[in-house]
Amino acid sequence: MGEGAGVTTESVKQWLLRFLDGEHSVDVQIERLERLEARIEGTGSPNLDGMPRGSPNHDRVASMLAQKEELENKIRGMITAQADRRRTVEQYVDRLRKPDEKAVVEMRYIDGERWKDISQMLFGSKDDFADREDSFLRRTTRLHERALINLVAVMQEDPPEDLPTDGEGMEF
Repeated sequence: MGEGAGVTTESVKQWLLRFLDGEHSVDVQIERLERLEARIEGTGSPNLDGMPRGSPNHDRVASMLAQKEELENKIRGMITAQADRRRTVEQYVDRLRKPDEKAVVEMRYIDGERWKDISQMLFGSKDDFADREDSFLRRTTRLHERALINLVAVMQEDPPEDLPTDGEGMEF
């Protein structure tokens, strides 16, 4: 991709959403690992009678242990790659000048917060927040739009290598 070519608010948003999806993918794989570990624990009951047991149960446990090791390796790789992506995202977000714009992007894409919660965190201390919650929610989404526009400006000079181009990754 040429310098700054294809950097749009939509491509920046998709890039941030890919990062957020990566966070979710790591969480899902960790959940899979925890479930597998629970199955392994439940499969291997101790042999207290001294009598030999058939090998099918042993083969099953061995297979699950091998699967566990593969999954652990996969998760380690995903965590390393995601940590690299997090540093890249944070480097770009840190270049935003306005603290509220920076905060809304961090809360939405790095922390994975919902819009209502972001609005509460940003404006919940305002005296009229409870009465004008919808108004503050709109204000939050406008902050988000301005933040994306400002991220486009930042990325025009030095776009990330994995920034989607021309509709790439628009399967949402």
